[in-house]
Amino acid sequence: MAVVVRLVARRAERLAWGGLAIVFALDSLFNVRDNVALLYVPLLLLALAVPRRRLAMALAAAATALTVLDLGLSLGQTGLEFAIFNRVITVCVLWVVAAAVVTYRVAADEHLESLRTLENMQHAIDQSAIVATTDVSGRIKFVNQKFCEISKYPPEALLGQDHRVLNSGLHSKEFMRTLWRTIAQGHVWRGEIRNRARDGSLYWVDTTIVPFLEASGKPWQYMAIRYDITARKLQEQRLQDQAALAALGEFSAVVAHEVRNPLAGIRNGVQILASELPGGSDGVSLAEEIVARIDALNSVVGDLLTFARPREFRSAEVDVRAFLSQVAAAFSQDPAMSRVSVDITGAGDATSEVDVDQLRLAVMNLLVNAGQAMHGEGIITLGVDRVGDDCVITIGDRGPGIAEELRAKIFEPFFTTKARGTGLGLPTVKRVIDAHHGTIEMVGRDGGGAVVRIALPVRQPQSIVA
Repeated sequence: MAVVVRLVARRAERLAWGGLAIVFALDSLFNVRDNVALLYVPLLLLALAVPRRRLAMALAAAATALTVLDLGLSLGQTGLEFAIFNRVITVCVLWVVAAAVVTYRVAADEHLESLRTLENMQHAIDQSAIVATTDVSGRIKFVNQKFCEISKYPPEALLGQDHRVLNSGLHSKEFMRTLWRTIAQGHVWRGEIRNRARDGSLYWVDTTIVPFLEASGKPWQYMAIRYDITARKLQEQRLQDQAALAALGEFSAVVAHEVRNPLAGIRNGVQILASELPGGSDGVSLAEEIVARIDALNSVVGDLLTFARPREFRSAEVDVRAFLSQVAAAFSQDPAMSRVSVDITGAGDATSEVDVDQLRLAVMNLLVNAGQAMHGEGIITLGVDRVGDDCVITIGDRGPGIAEELRAKIFEPFFTTKARGTGLGLPTVKRVIDAHHGTIEMVGRDGGGAVVRIALPVRQPQSIVA
């Protein structure tokens, strides 16, 4: 485009200078009273197509000189007084037009410079920020390339939609109501939002939403400028987890020494006492109840130690589908889950580098949770697939599901929705998945129930594998 503009400008300038000679020749041929010199005026307008501001002035000066020269050559002709008057008028018109052309060129150059500045600013913003505009109802009207890259949606899949297509389910309805109330009142809203990309992955954005206001102060459009802060949020979470684990590790050491060892002695003592009692007596039943309570307490202590003391990652390349079949078979041996069946789905290559023991612990925990959610009866869907560079495992049940506002908390230590539970099962699972450099999330399921989605990288980083 720039090459075409330069070519047109060069030709326009040549035509203007060549036209001066032609008009001078015509003016010399005709009677001086015909005022052919007015043909110089259209030639000055050709300067509009040339970026050089002074070209119009140069053309006007040349046309003025040629007009005077032609008038001098016409001395002695009749009607010279009228011709002089016409030539004066022509020269005045020439310089007025030249001044107008220069003024236009100055304004046009300033306008082009402003456009260039805006384009550069937009380019700079597009390289660093995620930008979108919506109408007052929240319908997306514009998205930049950065928006499409992070959301993994093409522009045509976003335009006309609202931002609920990116809803991750983390933020409460009150959070969103506050956001919309703020911008609807014409105020700028700032905050951090977690969104869900088209492939199901989650990302965090630092968001500023600016309302565009009419003269009356009422918004007519909103512009959202976002920055990807996913890495920062992950790092913050890791630091929080490390601090919590450090304190938990110290506590677990005390528990192991001061609680677990005495529990084993008490359990053995109760069993010995029970063996001395007559069979079927109330004392035997009481002893069995005590042993059961001790076993439950010991299980809690075991969960605490497993969570607080993760072992070193041991990588091995396995067929994940075959591995899941083995875990499902072991799960089916649990008498409490005899009425639960596991349906394994998925096709294609599902080989991945995993820590077999840790991943078995995580998947078994999730299967047990799914079976308990369905009260020990129903079908669990266990899916495995290759998605890009990830091996994706999904575990779905038809239980009551998890409320949307609680899904972000279920992987927090000691948070539980069960009447009896340590709140360490799912956090332990998340620790295992994090150790694999993977991601885990729980979402609702159409028709009821919940689905846990795990994404594991097919190849682990060398620093982990080594």
